[in-house]
Amino acid sequence: MKQSNVIDFFSKKTYSEIASKDWQKNDELTNQFGIYLGCFGGNDTKIIRNLSDELNMKRIQIEQLTAEWEQLHEQYNEALHRCLAYLNIPKQIHINFENDSIMVSVNGDVWVIHDYEEKVRAHQE
Repeated sequence: MKQSNVIDFFSKKTYSEIASKDWQKNDELTNQFGIYLGCFGGNDTKIIRNLSDELNMKRIQIEQLTAEWEQLHEQYNEALHRCLAYLNIPKQIHINFENDSIMVSVNGDVWVIHDYEEKVRAHQE
């Protein structure tokens, strides 16, 4: 990954800032606890360090996206439960929120598809 003008979308920091901060932390840990193994030759050092930086950035992005997804999912569930309560659905129509899917049309019509993933797989076969 080229470092020149890359800015992390989530943290708004440049790639160089994130990478150098992580390497400083690694240097401190290495000096305190490290056991010397040898020296990489050729271009291997640059490749390993760049891949390590990129993996770390992706991990941070995934953690941030996961937190954002969890927050949105919670908001969705709260809104869905509120709206379904408004419909006063008969008790014999049981909705399993783990396996069933709620479909909403543009006009606001609402359906439940029980065991949604199973139905999708069966339909594709």
